[in-house]
Amino acid sequence: MPDMELGRQEVSAGAPSVGDKPVAAERPVERPAVAPAAPVARASQRNPVFSELVQGEEDLAGLVGYALYKLNKRDWLATFFKTHGRDPTEEEVQSYILGERTQRRLATYRKLAEDMIGRKAAALAERNAAAAAPAGQQRISAMKSNSLKSSLPADASAVGPRRSAMATLIFWIAVLVVLGAAGYYYVNYSSLFLGR
Repeated sequence: MPDMELGRQEVSAGAPSVGDKPVAAERPVERPAVAPAAPVARASQRNPVFSELVQGEEDLAGLVGYALYKLNKRDWLATFFKTHGRDPTEEEVQSYILGERTQRRLATYRKLAEDMIGRKAAALAERNAAAAAPAGQQRISAMKSNSLKSSLPADASAVGPRRSAMATLIFWIAVLVVLGAAGYYYVNYSSLFLGR
């Protein structure tokens, strides 16, 4: 109890006494400064963007849209500080929020959120399909049989689209033209190849 001893020393050091007992002089008690409790934010002072974007607990697009809004606000605050060298005033923040509350801006946040959710869902479905596909497909192995053709599926459409006969004909004609040109060049300019 060091505090009590300290108090007794203060009382006995030069304080008036009554009989044998010293009497403490009346003085104001110093209390540590305690910050007043923060006032409870009223509904009118809260940021209304959340209530305008999110319609319920299961509204995933609204929740993601609100997260996108908060990312934009954070970026705005950082840019504001970098540009002006100070934090924005309460009026400047309220002006920003007012601009973000327009119906077009709220619809943009919802649309961005829906697109993001759709992309993530498609990527997840694709990843799940890719993980499940190897178990269902036949694995090609040269050790399994005498030829690779026997390991291909019986259904030709499962392999991929086939080339038309016209495309195959054009391909082989192009090969013959290139070979013919190479032969002609070799015959007429054989001295270049033979070193004569």
